[in-house]
Amino acid sequence: MVQYSHGNNYADKLQDPRWQKKRLEIFCRDNWACTNCKDTGNSLCVHHFLYIPNLEPWDYPNNLLTTLCELCHNICTNCYHYQEFKHCSCYEPQDIIQYCPDFILC
Repeated sequence: MVQYSHGNNYADKLQDPRWQKKRLEIFCRDNWACTNCKDTGNSLCVHHFLYIPNLEPWDYPNNLLTTLCELCHNICTNCYHYQEFKHCSCYEPQDIIQYCPDFILC
């Protein structure tokens, strides 16, 4: 779990209304479907392509977020070789590099 310097853990931040609003924006953009398997019937998650130190979850640019169903999200977050999980056509390395040259792929 990501810990922030001001003491709040990541799970607490996902309850924040600013994250809840951002999450709904991403679901709407992605037509309420997993961008990997196109599933619309299971629980959906918003996936961060990377974590940028000290950036709040709701402050990420939308192009670094995508909608995944629970199954695809679990596969993705447990994959050590992220490039092997080719789930999203909107993922571009240059998008990540411009925000954080020392990025950490999740």
